[in-house]
Amino acid sequence: MEDLIDKKASQDFDLARFKAFLDKIFSLIKKDKNELLSFEIVKQYLMPYNQSYVGVKSIPIKDIIGSEGRYRDFNKNFLPLGSSTRGRWVNIGKAHYKEIELPPIQVYKIGDLYFVKDGNHRVSVAKEKGMKYIDAEIIELKTKIPLKKEMNYNDLILKFEQTKFYESTKLKEMAPQADITLTKAGRYDILIEQIKAHHYLLNTLSLKQLKWEEAVKSWYNTVYMPIIKTIRDLKIMQSFPKNTESDLYIWLINYWNYLQEKSDSTVDTHSAAVDFKKQSGQILSKLKTE
Repeated sequence: MEDLIDKKASQDFDLARFKAFLDKIFSLIKKDKNELLSFEIVKQYLMPYNQSYVGVKSIPIKDIIGSEGRYRDFNKNFLPLGSSTRGRWVNIGKAHYKEIELPPIQVYKIGDLYFVKDGNHRVSVAKEKGMKYIDAEIIELKTKIPLKKEMNYNDLILKFEQTKFYESTKLKEMAPQADITLTKAGRYDILIEQIKAHHYLLNTLSLKQLKWEEAVKSWYNTVYMPIIKTIRDLKIMQSFPKNTESDLYIWLINYWNYLQEKSDSTVDTHSAAVDFKKQSGQILSKLKTE
């Protein structure tokens, strides 16, 4: 009987590894990152400000999306990625067949999602056995940025940068309707540099030194929003459905600067926007290759 259980648990592991191989193939076809999220990386970008012990509860296995230390050993479906996990995986599989009760796993909870602190192999076996729930000892973290299940690392970085942008500019306090959303990391710094330049220019033209918040409000009302209005009036967004108005603002500013440099006369932003729209096909083709 013992030999039969050993053989069955070992076969289960081999099947799980084969499923992991198939997942890898499908993820390459779909260009999908088939990986668990690292708790340490996620925590870095979500900026937790408090944590508390919740206790032991039954949690949905489908809501476990990452791991503290084993995120490289399993894919996002908690299938084993290498033979190094065989020993522990098979032993837990044997315990399952013998109906031995195992201790709860330990998890961090962020929002309604979970990261395994201890018990990755137990999660993997439980999921492979078709279990929907698993007992877990929960530590809950409160964070400044909400975590959603469909988020990847790029999404987290963007939300982190957006949050830091709003904190440093206090724009939401002055203009609650403001929605500055970018789709590529690193571009919020471009906006900060623009505001700094605008602040400097205002101070050179003013008899008094303006506060940072005043410069932010002026930039938003006299620079950013007029260009956004031009983008809307010319319906440029129709050519870039996968991007945001803020993306187009940065592209249009760059294009305007380019036209200014190659022209002998002054080019206004509206003329630059009209020309940008004419060139949108070529611009879109170039973006697809980046």
